[in-house]
Amino acid sequence: MCPATPEQDEPRHGAAEQRDHRDLQQRGPFARLLAQEPVQVAELDPRQVAAGAGLFDDEAGAVAHAVESRRQQYTAGRVLARQAWAQLGVPALPLLSDEQRVPRWPPSVVGCISHTHGWCAAAVAPAAQVTGIGIDVEAATPLDVELWERICRPEERALLAAYPECAAGLLAKAVFSAKESIYKALYPRVRVFLDFQAMHIALAPQAAAGISRWQATLRAPWGPFAAGQSFEPGWLGIDAEWVVTGVVLPVAPLPVPSRRE
Repeated sequence: MCPATPEQDEPRHGAAEQRDHRDLQQRGPFARLLAQEPVQVAELDPRQVAAGAGLFDDEAGAVAHAVESRRQQYTAGRVLARQAWAQLGVPALPLLSDEQRVPRWPPSVVGCISHTHGWCAAAVAPAAQVTGIGIDVEAATPLDVELWERICRPEERALLAAYPECAAGLLAKAVFSAKESIYKALYPRVRVFLDFQAMHIALAPQAAAGISRWQATLRAPWGPFAAGQSFEPGWLGIDAEWVVTGVVLPVAPLPVPSRRE
């Protein structure tokens, strides 16, 4: 990973505040990232989970023929989701996916799962308060340069060009991850494919390290959303191991598409 200096926290006064800060630093990357949001998070290294352990029969059947690493990540995601929604008072239930591979969350829950080799997380919230959650985890390594043109819009690439090569690659990975998060947050409602070029991500100036915010803005219509629609705040965290992003959207009615004359 590129060397970077994390953003400094404001000075804290008092033993209780210092303990809270240490506790937060010891939590996982998504718990730190979404600490200000009304969500419950559970996360771990999926390699710590035995493939299939704790799954309902229908869940186990869904990945019965998958490779071991896929079964581990799937198992971890389902187990973590149940751990997270248990904090909302929801009992253990199977978490299956529909024909578009979108998880069917319990009616009172909105959630998202993200996993990669080495980390897995689930974030959930009450459906009465939150309309969409998107989270994404990526290794803290630069995005391959040959992918930049596909993932990043011209104005995003122009911004990246102002950074040293290694930092630019890491921030390109952050742009990719943010686009994944906002897509995950909205796709269960929209159910329309969106190209990477149709979404612009504006990173904060201090995005190279620590935790910062981002904003997503549509550059093309998407389902009921018009070009120019923005979504914020998104959250970005970069540490020595992971690039993590997340967005939590409060309950709001879907916009009504304008009729063409």
